[in-house]
Amino acid sequence: MCVWQGQWLNDMYNGEGKLTQVSSASYEGLWINGSPQYMAVKLVITGDDEIRLAAGQSFTVSVECQTDGGHLAPG
Repeated sequence: MCVWQGQWLNDMYNGEGKLTQVSSASYEGLWINGSPQYMAVKLVITGDDEIRLAAGQSFTVSVECQTDGGHLAPG
């Protein structure tokens, strides 16, 4: 299930809006004919090359959404 907050046109997401998925992942920005203006094609985990953990230990990672040209996807 997803939650949409924004504008509609011709029964599609159009204009400014935010789509939030059940996983809490979201995209906020300009939508054109039901699709985001910019599509991330690659998720890149940033930070240290290696994380060593003990069983049950929590950790945090940062993720960047990038375009096919390797640039940070807007929004």
